[in-house]
Amino acid sequence: MVRNGAAGLLVGLMLLTAAGRPAQAQQDAAAGGESWDAIYIGSDKVGHTHIKVAPVKDAQGRELLRVQVNTVLSFQRGRDRVSMEERYGTIETLEGSVLRLDTRSRTGREELRTYGDVIDGKMNLTLEGGGQRVQKVLDWGPDVRGPYAAELSLSRQPIQPGEERDIKTFITGLNLICTMHLKAYEKEEVALGGGTKRTLMRVEQTVTDPDGKPQPELSATLWIDDSGQVLKSRSPLLGGMESYRTTKAGALAPNGRFDLLAATVIKITRPLREPTSLREAVYQLKLAEGDLAQIFPTDQRQRLLPGSTSSTGRLQVRTDSPTAGPAAAAPGDEFLRPNPLINSDDPTIAAYARRAIGSASDPWTRAVAIQDWVFKNLTKKNFGVGFA
Repeated sequence: MVRNGAAGLLVGLMLLTAAGRPAQAQQDAAAGGESWDAIYIGSDKVGHTHIKVAPVKDAQGRELLRVQVNTVLSFQRGRDRVSMEERYGTIETLEGSVLRLDTRSRTGREELRTYGDVIDGKMNLTLEGGGQRVQKVLDWGPDVRGPYAAELSLSRQPIQPGEERDIKTFITGLNLICTMHLKAYEKEEVALGGGTKRTLMRVEQTVTDPDGKPQPELSATLWIDDSGQVLKSRSPLLGGMESYRTTKAGALAPNGRFDLLAATVIKITRPLREPTSLREAVYQLKLAEGDLAQIFPTDQRQRLLPGSTSSTGRLQVRTDSPTAGPAAAAPGDEFLRPNPLINSDDPTIAAYARRAIGSASDPWTRAVAIQDWVFKNLTKKNFGVGFA
């Protein structure tokens, strides 16, 4: 993954599992509907998604839809068992325009909440977590969809091989309106588990942020039936996460023993000698699929040396001094204030930081001192605090 921590995983997970939707319920509000998906990494089941769509009416009697998408993950992180949950709810028009959203992301005991209403073309968002509350206003037109936009579009407007389409999609976690690009390919035979195979159309999904920068961790491959329902989807998260449409019993079946730490550590063929004093190393890289240049940026401390294909190359990494490279611009106030992920105004945290810094005045020396203090003094090392 490009993004770090639980929040980043939940962003990508939401895009993967939001692919499976009860398409007929979107077309016929009076019917409502629900569906269940099972989530796998390799041969290990790691979670499930439950989607429910129900008709509602507002105070003026207008027919609307309430969409609820609950995703639960549970897996090992070393010696700890970690649970992660994403609850996404919207009120939207029958055409798919989002009018209200309320998202809650939970890992361990911690919860992040993002909620808001669209008023006069503006989404007034509130972000809460860690004792913090942040307000954010986004321009929000009637063409903005939720993370389930892929199947909503595919089920209402059948897509043909070779066809491409763009959809404006709000990405919770990033809290940005991004562009989701769908491209359809020919039908192919797809394994759906339990020895079952179906002939389904393959659709490739990519996402770019408002500045046009690709978000590779949010890409996915979708396999759809003739009605536009996604029966299988695959994301590059954690080396390959797959979601399958199934029954409630199948979705709620016990999970496997997948270990996130073991899966995200890249083993090298020979150990590094004296790694703490090593100042430069070159790693040979090969991706099973994808473009290395989209994953490993080139900057003052590392450089990607292209190979014979886009999925092969070498990564040259070197240690630099804190003053190397161009001087950084002064950070904006929004980066200095506490937020739902960094509660820097907590009195206990501030006291520990002052103790770690001591008399140091240089920013780099202070940063290193805090890092060393945490390493030496944090004794209860587990994953009970989800967004730490």
